[in-house]
Amino acid sequence: MRRARLWQPLREMDFVFVAAVLALCAAGILAIYSASHRNSEAVLREMPGRQFLYALIGAGVFAAAVLHDYRGLGRLAIVFYLATL
Repeated sequence: MRRARLWQPLREMDFVFVAAVLALCAAGILAIYSASHRNSEAVLREMPGRQFLYALIGAGVFAAAVLHDYRGLGRLAIVFYLATL
């Protein structure tokens, strides 16, 4: 029963959207690489690797957001609202 609930969000996910986001991330990393690969400064040569790391972190946050049941956050809405004031 628990396993079925865990995979439920994946059955309803828009995989075209996920593919588009991954394609944009790959295009961005390639653009950064092509702009910095001939540069002699070490900071610029490290940029594609850092961008890839940020993309992985973003993918982890995305996966956590997709797999978490957001309806449970409704009970904390007033706390979030007061925290933003």
